[in-house]
Amino acid sequence: INKIFLGNRSYGFAAASHTYYGRDLIDLNLPELAMLAGLPKAPSLYNPIRNPKRAVIRRNYVLDRMHTLKLIDDLSHETAHKAPITSSLHVAKLDFQAPYVTELARQYMINHFGEEETYSKGYNVYLTVDADYQASAQRSLRQGLLDYDLRHGYRGPVKRVDLNSIELEEDELSKATQVLREIPSSGELRSALIMEIGQKSATVRLADNTEVKVTSGLKWARKKLAVGDVVYISYDEAAPEKARLSQLPKISGALVTLDPNNGAILAMVGGFDFYMSKFNRAAQAQRQLGSTIKPFIYAAALEEGLTPASLVSGAPITVESDEGIWRPANYSNKFFGPTRLSKALSLSLNLVSVRLLRAIGVEPAKNFLEGFGFNKDTLPNNLSLALGSASVTPLQVASAYGSLANGGLQKRPFLIESISDRDGNYVAKFESHCDICSVLEPENQPFANLNDADEGKRVMSKESNFLIRSMMQRVITGGTATKALKLKRKDLAGKTGTTNGYKDAWFSGFSPNVVTSVWVGFDQPKNLGRKESGAGAALPIWVDHMRTVLKDYSDKGIKRSGNIVTAFIDKDSAELTPEGSENGYWEYFKAGTQPAGAANSVAGSLDGGNAATTSDADAEELF
Repeated sequence: INKIFLGNRSYGFAAASHTYYGRDLIDLNLPELAMLAGLPKAPSLYNPIRNPKRAVIRRNYVLDRMHTLKLIDDLSHETAHKAPITSSLHVAKLDFQAPYVTELARQYMINHFGEEETYSKGYNVYLTVDADYQASAQRSLRQGLLDYDLRHGYRGPVKRVDLNSIELEEDELSKATQVLREIPSSGELRSALIMEIGQKSATVRLADNTEVKVTSGLKWARKKLAVGDVVYISYDEAAPEKARLSQLPKISGALVTLDPNNGAILAMVGGFDFYMSKFNRAAQAQRQLGSTIKPFIYAAALEEGLTPASLVSGAPITVESDEGIWRPANYSNKFFGPTRLSKALSLSLNLVSVRLLRAIGVEPAKNFLEGFGFNKDTLPNNLSLALGSASVTPLQVASAYGSLANGGLQKRPFLIESISDRDGNYVAKFESHCDICSVLEPENQPFANLNDADEGKRVMSKESNFLIRSMMQRVITGGTATKALKLKRKDLAGKTGTTNGYKDAWFSGFSPNVVTSVWVGFDQPKNLGRKESGAGAALPIWVDHMRTVLKDYSDKGIKRSGNIVTAFIDKDSAELTPEGSENGYWEYFKAGTQPAGAANSVAGSLDGGNAATTSDADAEELF
């Protein structure tokens, strides 16, 4: 009786007493107690909130049995029979629900304190998650996955039943409640039974016997609907007229948002619906990176002395190895001649990336990637690394991109801000040290008080970091991620990613203060569809979510880092060209690497110092 489900998310009679009456059990009167006693048989059918008439019938049955068994006298029986319903919903409103996040925190507590202590000591666990960002992340990911599903057509009903063959069990309200009892709903998606179909509408019944008229989304089903179909509808009780035909998506996804300046996880969603699949794809799913890895390959090349204007061949290439012959190709299947690195990254040219990795060397590149938090031992030992054949989690990707956003420092992600006992005394306080991996691999991160600020490990020079960020800005302004221009920001940079066979779609991007990584794919990898690239499937989710997040941050652009100069060069030859030339543009260089004779170059530095900086006009043209 302390655990049984009694409707409206109430488990146990003590909880139900507060849910339906807002009082302790000891304070309830006889008719109220009888009402609760009638719930276990069928909480949805005899719920006094949804089915008051049915609830009274059940309550009075309980009172009759109590009278027959001489547990109450005649007067109490008669008085309770005539008592009106006094129940109403008393539910504490949560600021937000983040089941994937709170489950990670729960695992952490059990790993470090043990199950008995975790549940008995009254600990308060404070997370780094922002409620508004989390709500936005959940909404954006769900909508993005539903949009993908809509693009790929109606799959048919969940099941079909012959309404004439359904025999109602005792006390069942309708055939709909009988059929839908074991069909789960998910948020705004409600399972429904089609009772009648008209020319432009369908009448359905929900599990609680609510009748809904659906007029939207019916054309999507291509006349496949029939009476007796069990389907899903998108339904809001506050606006029933907007109900539309829908379906549970089979596609999965994940989203992680963090603060690159300290590693705090601000939002995390590990799938479409935690209650249908508790597997946290954000922290646990190992998926191929695709072109999302390219900024790190290009950054390694910049560290080796190349510049954004360095020309690298985009011609066909054949790679021979013990595994056979490999002929990589670009996404468009087009070939390019010598191409500037900045252009190659913005267009995500595979052949340039492979040549860069071959020039750098696979082992040096793996060492470089390890500094960003990637596990060197799991990275491939061949040139396919340049195209993202490595498998990582969305959390690892977000963390690595955080190092690009914060100026080149590795900041390990953390979820728990502090833990206190029931009296408010700190048990532990974390500041940029607590690695989320400790939840999954507790032996890797001992539990301790961690109060010192984490300065972070420098994984690339300030100059290279500034150059790669400026190159990634062009991915948005004129490359594969131009959809992000809808946000009307000048401080955004990012990279799309699509794996071989269109099995994974990514977009990871950032401003100087926040980074978000989005992954979309099937749990059992398979083709997403010809046009379902990172730009088509993942980027819209990122844009929708970041529209909410970026409201909290002013658009100040990306701060100049290190000793950087500019030169006006030709877009094709990468040689100096007179300022104002039609085919010229301003490019950034590390001081000393600009084309010889660049008299029009201008120095800049992180701190300003005595060095001049480029004009606002130059920056506008460049970005």
